Amino acid sequence: MRAQPATFLRVILLACMVCPAMADQFDILSPRFSGTSQTLHGVAFGNGAYVAVGDNGTIRYSTDSITWIPRVSGTTNRLCGVKYGAGGFVAVPQSQIDYPLFATGLAAMWQPAARA
Repeated sequence: MRAQPATFLRVILLACMVCPAMADQFDILSPRFSGTSQTLHGVAFGNGAYVAVGDNGTIRYSTDSITWIPRVSGTTNRLCGVKYGAGGFVAVPQSQIDYPLFATGLAAMWQPAARA
């Protein structure tokens, strides 16, 4: 016996009402003010902190993603990205002439990383 279209529609509507909507983990993202007019190109999270990097050597540090603290990079070149690993952050410059920058702990002291 074939199901009636009205019965099928009622089952679908009931399932939609019973099943809770699942939210994406990024639904709650909100814009944040970084305190810089420079364009930011990368952000990483590690050891309980966020680090964002961008144009003119801009580096910002935050533990809550709301309050951002400027850090001195020692360069005026664009930083294209940042990663966390092995207990520290590494900021990658756009120029291949520049060394990547490395910082540990609170990401307060940035220094050129040794090249392999």
